[in-house]
Amino acid sequence: MAVFGILCISNAYINANASTDVLIDAKNSAQESGKNIFVNYTADWCLPCQIFKEQVLSDSQVSNLLATDFVMITADYDDNGSSSMFEDFAIACMPTLHILDKEGEVINEMSGTLTASQFYDEISKYALKKIAIPYEPIIENRPISVAATMTNKAPSAPTEYYTLQAGAFSSWDNAVKQKALIDNKISQPIRIIEDKERKLFIINVGRYASIEEIEQVSRRLKDASIDHFVKRRKGIDVLLDKGI
Repeated sequence: MAVFGILCISNAYINANASTDVLIDAKNSAQESGKNIFVNYTADWCLPCQIFKEQVLSDSQVSNLLATDFVMITADYDDNGSSSMFEDFAIACMPTLHILDKEGEVINEMSGTLTASQFYDEISKYALKKIAIPYEPIIENRPISVAATMTNKAPSAPTEYYTLQAGAFSSWDNAVKQKALIDNKISQPIRIIEDKERKLFIINVGRYASIEEIEQVSRRLKDASIDHFVKRRKGIDVLLDKGI
């Protein structure tokens, strides 16, 4: 097992005989091609997942190696087609990354803090070619911390807009601290939204009609080393006012 940073994997039993359609198709493809299977456990609302996708999985060398040398599965917590894999493989935090062999057995598990080059070096050990081209860094991003714990699924709702999600906390006090930190960096409306289904307090910066309006604010957050991602929100926000 390759571990980077803090692990948040439960000790629950792992069902190596998981038989979801997605996994069955992947195993069939792996057996035909001789490739291993790469699984990314993720969710649209998971901030570390989106940052990991943007700064690591979207790296050209990483994405090329995954595309050519692995059978890929994106297990989305909110997608009925793959969500059962979270239970089958006892996934407790996101993003968790698995390398499976052609029989669907876990041969490598990654979760924690890693850069694109570290991730590339690790998956290269399981690539089809076995001898992978060394990673050539262009811009080395700072390590991405993986620590979003899963909860219940969110309901759909009618409204839609864009915002910058800058945190999701199970603790109200931690959400207030994050809001205060961002308040000191930028002069944009910052809201704490309660997601009652997942029991999370979500930090949203601004509310915009298009992604183009967000670019300047996003640059300022990046300069302040505040992790965030652009979020298209749907639903009626439950705004909290506890004296902030």
